Amino acid sequence: MSCPWLTCGSGGRTEEEMIMVDMLENEAMDLRNGFVLDFCYNPNMEAMKPDYLKLAKSRLQKLASVLGNKPWFVGDEITFPDFLLYERLEQHRLFDPSLFNDFPNLLLAQPIRLLLKFTGTDFEDVRYELGPAPDYSRDQWFAVKETLGYDFPNLATARLTNHFVPQLPYYSDGKVKLTQSGAILRYIAKVNGLSGADDTEAAVIDMLANEVADLKQAFTGLVYNPNMESLKADWLVGVKPKLQRFSKYLGTRSWLVGEKISYADFLFYETLEGHRSFQPALLDDYPNLKEYISRFESLPAISAYLKSSDYIAYPWYGPVAAWGGK
Repeated sequence: MSCPWLTCGSGGRTEEEMIMVDMLENEAMDLRNGFVLDFCYNPNMEAMKPDYLKLAKSRLQKLASVLGNKPWFVGDEITFPDFLLYERLEQHRLFDPSLFNDFPNLLLAQPIRLLLKFTGTDFEDVRYELGPAPDYSRDQWFAVKETLGYDFPNLATARLTNHFVPQLPYYSDGKVKLTQSGAILRYIAKVNGLSGADDTEAAVIDMLANEVADLKQAFTGLVYNPNMESLKADWLVGVKPKLQRFSKYLGTRSWLVGEKISYADFLFYETLEGHRSFQPALLDDYPNLKEYISRFESLPAISAYLKSSDYIAYPWYGPVAAWGGK
C-alpha cells in the first residue's frame, strides 16, 4: 500500500511532535553526512578513525538521552525519523559494534535572521566567537551549550574536516527550544504562513529547500578545501548545470513557488548571493536569477536589515576557509 509519511500520520500527531520530527530528521542527516561524506569517502579515513569514533560517541550519547525509555524517538508511535535513524545507527553498528556498548537503548543561521527580519519577529541575536589562530578555541560556546536546556545543543564541530565552527544555531520563543537550522526555518515559516498553502505546496517547498542545501553544501565543500584554487575550474563547470536548472524552474515567477515568498527563498537568496560574491560573473547567463536577488534585497524589511549594523556582510565562513573567512 502506498502510504506517504504526511498522509499516514507518521510525521507527528501534535505541533510539538511535528517540531521534534523535523529536528530529528536533520540530526539523522547530519549523522549520515558526517559518517559517509566526511569520513568514509575520505582517503585518510584510517588516520581519522580515532577522532571520528570520539565524535560519533558524543552524537550517540545525545540520541540515547532523547530516546530514553521510549519505544520510538518521538514517543509511543513510530515516525519517519525512526526509519532514517535506524539506517544511520545500523551503519555505525556495522562499522564499529563497540560504539553501542554504552547505549543499550539505541546525527545554519543567516537565512533564519533574514526570515525573522522579514516577518517582523523581535529576537536577540546571540553570537559566539572563536578564539585566535591556530587553535580557534570554541570555549565560549562550550562553556554554555549544556546549560541552555536544548535536547541537541550540538557537538564539537559540524564536520571532522577543518570546519572549526560549532554546530549552531539554536532558537527559543518560549514555546519551543530548537536546534538544527532547517527545523528552525520551517517552524518560523509555519508560524508566519510561509511554509505552503497546503500539503502539496509544503512538500514542493521542502524539496526546493533540500535542493538549495545540496547546492550550498557543494560550494561550502569547495571553499573549505585547502586545494580550492586547483579545484575551482572544475567546480565552475559543474555548478552551471545546477544554476541552469534553478533558472529554468524559476522562470518568470517572482519566487520559487509562485508569487508568495516561502522559507525556501531565504535559503536560495543566501546561497545565490554567496555564489555571486565568490564569482561575480557566474550569474551573467541567468538574468532571472540576478533579478531574483535584486527583488529579494528590495523587500522593505530586508532592505532595511541589509543596510543596518546588525547585518553580517562578512565573513561568510569560518577562519580556516580558503575563501570567505576572516
